[in-house]
Amino acid sequence: MDEIEMLAAVLAHPAEFEITLPGGLTMCRLDENHFTVEYDHPGEDGEREWREKTFRDPRAAAKFFVEKRHAMKLGSDLSPSDADDEDD
Repeated sequence: MDEIEMLAAVLAHPAEFEITLPGGLTMCRLDENHFTVEYDHPGEDGEREWREKTFRDPRAAAKFFVEKRHAMKLGSDLSPSDADDEDD
């Protein structure tokens, strides 16, 4: 099971789990066939904005969440490794 499939399965669960990553990325089920991804976004004036995108399909929401996660470089798998620090 890949990351998108795993997140879509959790998102579609009737318990309405919320998945949040530090750094400003959240995904949850609001209602049956209504899912949302909220994310921190730099505004034109330099201020940060909280944006929301809604979906009817949990897989589409999970795909958007994963794409945002990669673009924002959130998660320890996307952080610079400790080995890079040792080279300095």
